[in-house]
Amino acid sequence: MGSVYVAVYQPDGQTLGTHHHWALCLETSPKETTIFQIVGQPNNFKYGELTAKPDNSRRHLQNLDVANVDDADRFRQVVRPQRIDNDMYH
Repeated sequence: MGSVYVAVYQPDGQTLGTHHHWALCLETSPKETTIFQIVGQPNNFKYGELTAKPDNSRRHLQNLDVANVDDADRFRQVVRPQRIDNDMYH
């Protein structure tokens, strides 16, 4: 069982504007949260995953609840292999 939410962050170095960084989070216990995010620069984005509480980041703005999942391992299996589209010009 786990709780899925979106963590919204102020991008590093940004002081103005409305663009935010966001990541999917899976909380399986009060002490264990996995953050699934895309990291890097345009045309060179990569999958990133870490175990941390989003609220511990100085750039964290808010969490948006999405869903509860019965099978946290299955959720990870679905998220990890997703294709990252680095083609910025469709």
